[in-house]
Amino acid sequence: MLNLLCLTVQLALVSFLRTCTGRATHPLYCLDRSTALVLYAVRDAFTSVLGAKENSCLYWLPYGAITATAKVSANTNTHVLVEFGLRLFHTLLKKERLRSGDYRGFVDPLVPLITNCLNAPQVKLATLCIQCLSWVLKMDLPSIRANIDSISSSLFALLHKYAVAGLSKGDNFSLVVATFKAVTVLVRDVKSHNISEEQLKTLLLYAEQDIHDHSRQATAFSLLKAILSRKLVVPEMGEVMNKVAVLSVTSELGHVRMQARQVFHQFLMDYPLGKKLTKHLGFHMSQLNYEMKPGRESVLEMIHTIITTFPLPVLDEQSELFFMMLGARLVNDEAPECRKMVAQTLKALLGRLPNNTRDQLFDIVMLWLQDSKVSHRQMSVQLCGIFVQVEQKKFERRLVVLVPVLLDQLAPTSCTDDLPGRFVRAVPVVESSNWSEEEQRQHDHRLFQTLQTLNKICEHCPALLTDARWSEAVQTLADNAQLFLAHSHEWVRLAGAQLLGHVFSSLDPQQIAAAAVSCTGVSTGVLMTRPRSELRSLVLDLCAVLQLGNTLPELVEQVIKNLVFLARILQGVSEQDTQSRDQGVDCVMDDEEDESRIKISLAWMIRRMRRIVNTEIIQTPKSTQLVQ
Repeated sequence: MLNLLCLTVQLALVSFLRTCTGRATHPLYCLDRSTALVLYAVRDAFTSVLGAKENSCLYWLPYGAITATAKVSANTNTHVLVEFGLRLFHTLLKKERLRSGDYRGFVDPLVPLITNCLNAPQVKLATLCIQCLSWVLKMDLPSIRANIDSISSSLFALLHKYAVAGLSKGDNFSLVVATFKAVTVLVRDVKSHNISEEQLKTLLLYAEQDIHDHSRQATAFSLLKAILSRKLVVPEMGEVMNKVAVLSVTSELGHVRMQARQVFHQFLMDYPLGKKLTKHLGFHMSQLNYEMKPGRESVLEMIHTIITTFPLPVLDEQSELFFMMLGARLVNDEAPECRKMVAQTLKALLGRLPNNTRDQLFDIVMLWLQDSKVSHRQMSVQLCGIFVQVEQKKFERRLVVLVPVLLDQLAPTSCTDDLPGRFVRAVPVVESSNWSEEEQRQHDHRLFQTLQTLNKICEHCPALLTDARWSEAVQTLADNAQLFLAHSHEWVRLAGAQLLGHVFSSLDPQQIAAAAVSCTGVSTGVLMTRPRSELRSLVLDLCAVLQLGNTLPELVEQVIKNLVFLARILQGVSEQDTQSRDQGVDCVMDDEEDESRIKISLAWMIRRMRRIVNTEIIQTPKSTQLVQ
């Protein structure tokens, strides 16, 4: 029984040694003192164990008192205490408790100690020293100036030892990141220390590698910004900046593109580039047709930043390059967001340029406006609209040369009846059956942009609508706007209705009503030549627009506004012309018919509107959509 118990204890001890100490197959004199004391007690209690074989773990246990003592050193765990102290010091530095003058004297003696710890064999300890040093370097202490050469050498030695490609985690990675941050502070804030050319080349080499590593890109960009802020120059700088420029376009991450743009913009602003500036600008201009939309947006943001920050003489010199390349993207870019950014960038460009340069650019626009290519004309009218938004009322001086050309752009391709008011319910007359789908789309866009430019002119240059010298042009504009209410493209119909609204805003309803009552027209003027027939035609056309179906809410709202204006005119028409039941109003009028026989009234207009409402209720009884 005793032998069985001894064997059981022996097996338990072997299992204990195997799982807890990992020394089950070693002699027991290799164990520490506490484990040996346990085994001594077992040996003394079970004497039969002494008869074990030599392969037993208890065989080698010496019989007698233990006289050997373990070797100890006072410096074994010193780094733990130092690490604890540095953590406290780093916490105080991060919370900016030591930046005031009262504590600078206490921080200064610690600098030599921190410098000595940079070469510590413990990686965590060295990392903490560097993190503390990143804050201390900003304080400009006497000890910093005395030890700066030693600090710089130690930091570069650590980079040489630990900064290897592919490092992305672990204590060594934390050390490398902290070292790059400390070097960034050293380069940027310690003005008294000059980085050697070899050290600068080393930093650029590390930065060039790290800008492509997503885990170290932030420190790489910070380091490049620090180098650029000191305006340090080496031959390798241009090559690194070219890669940064490419990264600002091709990177898939938005924050990386933003940081790359900031670095490259700082390089353009702070370094004397001379003829190389045109090369760098040409690179960004060539990337305006980059296949990915985020890349094009990044390029446009970069160009916008350049335009708003470059010195005016440099911008004036490069203005034609910017204007022509950006103008082409107004038509060629497929993304609406990019076209909108192009327009904003062109506004910023024209807003900074002097009047002489703007006049030269406007002359180029006028040449494009008379070109045979539809895309050139579309681009030119859009650029004219941007000129109007930038110059606003000052643009009136350009109306003399621009308005006749714009009126030519509005001329329909074919028209057999020069009387407005018969186009909404007919096949649109502004289209050509010989055009392909792409050509039709280009003509529609050109027409829409032309109407939009005219709307901007009416908004910012009211003299076009009120000055008597433009009365004939305004009459032509109103006739063409009414004509485009029949266009197949909703945007064109909307722009035409908006143009009519601008024209109506400059008219006097009472004066038109008086002319309609007296049936005496004048030679020129909107709704003044044949007021009754023109009013009737406009009401019929605007009502017909509401019957087309699937109409844009903006178009419906604008049509209603125009009808309200016409209702104010009809309200003032004499009672003798507004019989309670007008039977012949809807008949088609002959050109030779007497103006006085055309009977119009507010009641007639309301009946037309009621007919539209009833038709809509019958055709779409289940529709609950509300148009506000």
